[in-house]
Amino acid sequence: MITALYARVSSGRQEKEDTIQSQLAQLRERVKADGLTGCQEFVDQAYSRENLVRPDLERLRDLVRDGRVSHIYIQNPDRLASGPYLIILVGEFREAGVEVIFLIGDSGPGADGELHLSMQGAIGRYERARTTERTRRGARYWAEQGKIVGGQAPYGSRVEKGPDKRTRQVLDADKGAGVRQM
Repeated sequence: MITALYARVSSGRQEKEDTIQSQLAQLRERVKADGLTGCQEFVDQAYSRENLVRPDLERLRDLVRDGRVSHIYIQNPDRLASGPYLIILVGEFREAGVEVIFLIGDSGPGADGELHLSMQGAIGRYERARTTERTRRGARYWAEQGKIVGGQAPYGSRVEKGPDKRTRQVLDADKGAGVRQM
């Protein structure tokens, strides 16, 4: 039987900032404090908590199904999933006899724990919706100001920062002539 450590980040930015490493460090510390050995780490980078098709999560679920996992340590519920997906996964793990330990926001078994877990899942989903809305609103505002919101500039132009430190599209002198000609 193994003790599993599961960590996830949803964006490339988080990946670059090593938030996976900070999650794993906390998980390793807790497992050591609990006196468990035989740990295996499962890490998914750049996957949303709304997506259950993640390589390491699938490997972990297969091991749980095969009865090879005794404990799963996760930093907090939203690192695993949110909304109904969180309830599905935790239920699947517990039904297989696996002890699920969240370092932050542990819910425990029973009706109170289920309610707490459901609330955490709903809050995670709400936070995601709010972030998406704020991002959309901010992108729209800057686009209306004529600024580049994201992605790459089209062929024949380049992106540069203006005096307001926002990016803008500028015609590239070398490639732009060909674009004008077309």
